[in-house]
Amino acid sequence: MALIPLALLWLAHAFLLVCGFDFSVSQVGQCDPFTLLWSGGHPPFQLLIIPPGGVMKNISIPASAYNSSSKQGSYTVPRLDLAQEQLFMLSISDSTGMFAGGTSSLMTVGAPRSGQSCNTTFPRPDFTFSLDSDLAQCSPLVITLYPGPVEPALPIQLLVNIPEGQSFFVNLSPGLSQWTANLTAGTPAALTVLDALGRNGGTETLRVAQPTNDTSCIMSSTPSTGSNSDAQRQKIIGLAVGISVGGFGVLCLALSFFLWYRRKLHNDAMRPTKFLATGPSDVRPQYRTLNPTQSSIVSSKAHLMQGTIRRESFGESSRHRPHPSESSTRPIQSRGSTSVPTPTASYPSDIVTHLDISQLTGPVEFPPEYSPNFPPLSSSLLRGADGPV
Repeated sequence: MALIPLALLWLAHAFLLVCGFDFSVSQVGQCDPFTLLWSGGHPPFQLLIIPPGGVMKNISIPASAYNSSSKQGSYTVPRLDLAQEQLFMLSISDSTGMFAGGTSSLMTVGAPRSGQSCNTTFPRPDFTFSLDSDLAQCSPLVITLYPGPVEPALPIQLLVNIPEGQSFFVNLSPGLSQWTANLTAGTPAALTVLDALGRNGGTETLRVAQPTNDTSCIMSSTPSTGSNSDAQRQKIIGLAVGISVGGFGVLCLALSFFLWYRRKLHNDAMRPTKFLATGPSDVRPQYRTLNPTQSSIVSSKAHLMQGTIRRESFGESSRHRPHPSESSTRPIQSRGSTSVPTPTASYPSDIVTHLDISQLTGPVEFPPEYSPNFPPLSSSLLRGADGPV
């Protein structure tokens, strides 16, 4: 049964590799450090601090914060430059893409505890933008760009930050200033705009997708604007399903083999063992000693049968009487009489030890034995063969 836990661990590990990774964060306070813990992923890692209504901050995590052997990561952010009561989200990206580790829930900055001071004012974005329509299910969302310190370079990239969900990004085509929101009604999202050079246009406040009668974008696997993140998610889901199905098949095969092998062992244990006699030195013979009466009875039967058969076939040669040991080792069987069992080839033969007649001290009585197949011999025949009777 040790195969089953190993197979389950392998499936969990494979699913973790293709479906991203998880992370957790300690309690955060204004200007306080906080620790980030995660499991899985592929370096290098980046941390996104996303405050709705503010400017997203991107922090590069050093390679020393991740243990490639244990697949565990730990990194302490020196200071959180956000004011108390400010809402924010965290997301981790790795080499596989943005939002690979998912997005945290919407958190609130707590009171400072470390005693550190910092500037909690949002930095000025490189450019700005506005949303000129409501965020609604499957409805076009019009985006207007405004220059700031720099002119935004087209095309732009739209980051859809979903608290405690799978955030994604959308690459808008050049000249396109609207996005069809492929969000189900009731989904909260905070949108961030980046230009073609990766410069930050800030993050809009958190909005909730409004319900509509249009569900066409929800049924499609990817939005019409061609979200690279959604396409990547579909590949990841397909790969995860493939690995899960393949791993489940391997698990079933391993379990079937284990049950078959256990049944085979059980059947072998219940099957009787046969000892085959392959030669004189393979099996020790079994000896059986007959008492004088049994020995004489068997010898008498063999003697009478051999004598009768030889008289009918050879006449005068009936004077020859077989040695008791010779007759006892031959199979003797006649109609109407019991036979002395002889061993088969699969089992060792019994060796019958006879006592010589000279070793007997008293008379031996032979029980009479009659057979309808052998009539009594005439007195003249007996007189001629053995002398007077």
